[in-house]
Amino acid sequence: MKKPAKGRSSDPVAVFKEIAVRLRPSSFSGSVATKFESRLNLLDRLKIGNAPAINSAFNEARAELAARVAAARRSETDESKAESGRFE
Repeated sequence: MKKPAKGRSSDPVAVFKEIAVRLRPSSFSGSVATKFESRLNLLDRLKIGNAPAINSAFNEARAELAARVAAARRSETDESKAESGRFE
């Protein structure tokens, strides 16, 4: 079996997926939506190349984080409305 070149993983998709898992915040203070947005920005800054398998994993991870941002924003908005007593 051929060894990967120095500095290269034998399974870059597995490495990327581990990075994506670690982008999920395990603790936070303040807005969870803001925390997810900052992680999404980090993900967007990664230079992943153009291998189809990695691009697929990237797109999946990005979509998941973007969905979490949207869900957290909705939740925070609903909580804010409930606390203020306004239902617009």
